[in-house]
Amino acid sequence: MEEKDKFDELQDLLSVASCFNRELEEKLDLERAQGITLLGLKAENAQYGIIELIKLLSKGRNTGIYASGTSPVENLAAKFEQEGIATEGITFVDFATRKDDEEENDNLVYVGGPQEIMALEIAIYKAIENTPDNENSFFVFDSISILLAYHGKQLVEKFFHAITTELRKKPGINAVFISMDDQAEKEVLTRISQYCDETIFL
Repeated sequence: MEEKDKFDELQDLLSVASCFNRELEEKLDLERAQGITLLGLKAENAQYGIIELIKLLSKGRNTGIYASGTSPVENLAAKFEQEGIATEGITFVDFATRKDDEEENDNLVYVGGPQEIMALEIAIYKAIENTPDNENSFFVFDSISILLAYHGKQLVEKFFHAITTELRKKPGINAVFISMDDQAEKEVLTRISQYCDETIFL
């Protein structure tokens, strides 16, 4: 009986993820060569929403940048590979792991934690700069909510403005900034949405 319940639960999750994928694909402009999207996710959609987003963005794109403040890169990369998402062309910027002695390489940068907002900005600048022009790449930032837990609204808005400005200088990057759809963040999201081409809530 317990195994049947687990199977039913898995089937329900797959069904919900499939519906989410279709809705995201309908709303997100995947064909554009360059653009910036603010994506607000409900808490219940976060578990599979990020995976479905990367699946869609990585189609036909050889390179990408993923800045993660919600999950250590090791866990994230393992999950991506489990879901059939190739990680060889993705540069990871990890601001979830609060360690400064981790081994880095060309595709992995540790910032030391979300409190290190200046170091995070520099790491993202370098990752964007190293992306070839017109590469047809993607950029995902996960998430604005994490920064707001450590920094004031004005500083987060300033950070967001700086990164989006840098992204627009580099042709070929389709960017998505993720935020948890929380009432407390509405004011900030309203302000930073002016720097985006579209805002989606799912």
